[in-house]
Order: sequence, then structure tokens, then C-alpha cells
Amino acid sequence: MHYTTQMMQIRKNERSNSIMKLSPDTQTLQWFILLFKTNWPFSIQNSPFLVKLATNWQQQTNGTLFEIIAANKNKSKMNKTVKTLLIAGGILLGIYLFLIQPVIGSYNGLVQKDEKVKAQWAQVENVYQRRSDLIPNLVNTVKGYANFEKETLTQVIEARSKATQTTIDPTKMTPETLKQFQSNQDGLSSALGRLMVVVEKYPELKANQNFLELQSQLEGTENRITTERRLFNESANDYNTYRRNFPRNIIAGWFGFAEKPYFTAQAGADTAPKVEF
Repeated sequence: MHYTTQMMQIRKNERSNSIMKLSPDTQTLQWFILLFKTNWPFSIQNSPFLVKLATNWQQQTNGTLFEIIAANKNKSKMNKTVKTLLIAGGILLGIYLFLIQPVIGSYNGLVQKDEKVKAQWAQVENVYQRRSDLIPNLVNTVKGYANFEKETLTQVIEARSKATQTTIDPTKMTPETLKQFQSNQDGLSSALGRLMVVVEKYPELKANQNFLELQSQLEGTENRITTERRLFNESANDYNTYRRNFPRNIIAGWFGFAEKPYFTAQAGADTAPKVEF
């Protein structure tokens, strides 16, 4: 009842613009503060009368009322600041989750698959190098037999030299560079094949123990070449498939992840290569 009476009296005095009829007793002061804190329509900001009333009460209460109001204003500003920070934090979190995180994940995935392709390419180079290292011993063994066709040996030596001079930087691999590499290596394979035909004319050479060991090693190396080339194509295909998926195709373009080329099949590639002397 006291609250209702006081409010009616405030409204009456607001119309008459009379301040002195209201005394700042404790309960009235408490209700006034409560109205301000709850943003009641009769707040100080909306009523010139209440501004005067607050000024009068300030003088009679030694500033207690205004100190409470000022503290409430500071609290309100703090709440607005916290709210602004929470909104900004939410926006930044959303940008990270829906923009930055997918980009980071896709980039890391591309890096991992690209490294796998490079590692497999290193295996391809290793087996080709292994074959190249066997050829000098093979040539020296064959040269020991009189009347052996020098032209055939010369073709093998030249093909080996050409093949070893062709190298590829895996970070700059293109269909053109891989095609050239494959062409030179296949040229060496063809030269070895012709050598195989000629050796058939030399039974003693075929029975030579050193030659038999080289034959076995070379045959095993050729089989490994086929295997490593297949594994390289699988790694390249896995990388290319991952790269082409949206939105990774866009991210790959941003960071320069180019498509990987493949070894191409040749006539007779459906059977494992054999070196028989």
C-alpha cells in the first residue's frame, strides 16, 4: 500500500510540479531506487519532475541516491561491454569454425597426400637407379666374349646415359616432364630387350655364372619398377581425387597444389617385364 500511495503522490506532484510535498523517507527512497533499477517508465531519464526530485533527495540524503544511481549506470555500461565482447567472440568463433578451420584442414590434407606422392616418386627413382647401376657390370661381362655385336652394346650404353640424365623435381612435376622421363627409361628397356635377342646366339655367355646373377638381379629390378610405378599412380590418383573435391579445389588453387601426372601404360604392359638372356 505504501508503494501505491507513493506512486500516486509522485504522479500528482509531477502534474503540479511540486517537490517539497514529498519527503525522502527510507521506504520511498527504496522504491525510487527500485524503479530506476528496473527501468520503470517513471525513470529519471523520462521525467523532468523525477530529475528535480532526485536532485532534492540528493541534497537531503548526502548524495546516497545519486551514488547508487551512478553505480547502477556503471554496471549497465559494463553489461553492455560484456555483451559486445560476447557477440564479437561469437562472430570470431563462427569465422574460425566455418571458414578458417576448413581451410586449415584441407591444406593439411593436401600437404600429407602431396608428401605421399613425393615419397612414392622417390621409390620409383630408386628402382630405376638400381637398374642403371646393374648395366655397367652387364656390359663388361658381355664384352668379354669375342665377336659380340658391339652395336647392341653401344645402344645399351647410350640408352642408359640418356635415361640417367633425365631427372624430375617432384615439386615441379608435369605431364610433359614425366612423359619425357618415361620415354627415356622405356628406351633403355628396349635396348636391353635387343641385347636379350643377341645373347641367345652365345650359349657360353648364357652359362656364365656372373651373367646369370646379373640376369636374376635385373629381372627382379624390372618387376620392382612395374610395382613402384603402379603404386605411384595410385598415390597420384588419391591426391588428385582429394584435390578435385569442393572446396579443396579452390584451396588447392590458392596454395599452388597442382594436379599430378601418371605413368601411362604401353603395349605389352599387361604382362610383367622379363629379362632373359
